[in-house]
Amino acid sequence: YAEQLDTQARAEALTQSVAAIAPKVARAAAAYRRVGERFGKTPQTAEALKRMADLEENVAKDDTQAAAALGQLEKDYPDEADAGFAMREEARLLRKQADALKTGKPEEAVKDYHAALDKLEAYRKTFASQKGANPDHASAALMEEGRIWMDWLGDPLIRPIEIFQQVLKDYPQCEDEPEAMFRLAELFEKAKDYDQALMMYAELLEKYPRSK
Repeated sequence: YAEQLDTQARAEALTQSVAAIAPKVARAAAAYRRVGERFGKTPQTAEALKRMADLEENVAKDDTQAAAALGQLEKDYPDEADAGFAMREEARLLRKQADALKTGKPEEAVKDYHAALDKLEAYRKTFASQKGANPDHASAALMEEGRIWMDWLGDPLIRPIEIFQQVLKDYPQCEDEPEAMFRLAELFEKAKDYDQALMMYAELLEKYPRSK
């Protein structure tokens, strides 16, 4: 029933304003919440929280409610598939919020970037070394830490260098390896370590000649 209401709200969102479909979104979210109220902590309840978070963010455009659903998911379902997912998504929302603030409210943006870093670091400490942990998720979380340091925080320069070096060391041949190599070369160049930059660019060209 919740899925039906969700589908209806998403369909109407294509032609109507956020305000106009707000009642439909609220009904769908309430139905998702009732899954947990009626059946307790089940896989379906975890899925309901994930769907509710997506609905709130992408249809209702309400990141606060999306974060609340993810926070509940993190609290109630401690496994990587659920809590780990929630932590990565919470970090993404925090970075999204920081990106929106960086021009007009840079100090608040910095706080949100650091909050996103804290969430990513907590995810990696909790799940990255666990048996059966998904290495793609762990490498992606570490990459995102590096991007935040390099693109928005900047100083100290050594921090993103160390992070991208760790990506290459701990997750060889991961999906993000070409980007990590390229960013590391750029950072060496910025640090005026031109020999290291050239070596990294050359290694990237040799290993991933067709990469963008």
